[in-house]
Amino acid sequence: MAEAQLPPPNFAVVWSGVFRSAFPVVYLCPEEYPETHLRFLEAEGIALHQFGMTGSRCLLL
Repeated sequence: MAEAQLPPPNFAVVWSGVFRSAFPVVYLCPEEYPETHLRFLEAEGIALHQFGMTGSRCLLL
């Protein structure tokens, strides 16, 4: 039996195939995405797109 994965905070389906979350799947920060959230995305077949950008602030979309 597979272990149940908890979604990231504020995760929800907006439309079929479109999701929103406090930890988005388009991630512009250079820091690592939280491992627990990566496991959830993988279990649900959701792709993470990380574009680590440097600057004075990290942007989450």
